[in-house]
Amino acid sequence: METNSGIPNSKPELRRELRDFAEAMEIILRENDYKGGWGCEDCPLEYLEARLVEEVGEYFRTVASARIPRFGGSKELLDIANFCMMIFSRIVIKPPAPTVERDWR
Repeated sequence: METNSGIPNSKPELRRELRDFAEAMEIILRENDYKGGWGCEDCPLEYLEARLVEEVGEYFRTVASARIPRFGGSKELLDIANFCMMIFSRIVIKPPAPTVERDWR
């Protein structure tokens, strides 16, 4: 059964690979906690989307310069995944409140 957002509401046991990847993502997130969160008004969705594109570029530049193909890009993959998760959490899990136009005159 799915929720209104299309996300299944049952909690399946995570596959080992997914759990390991999620734990690695969490390590990177904690290393960057000092930067603040992604769910606040001070972090526009457009910023997260731009950072995602930037991280994808960093991944391909890292892979292109690595002596062992694909090996050097693992941190960049975690960055990409984290920005995907941040965007997903903003638009699917917890959509931002509608913007209210105000007349400040």
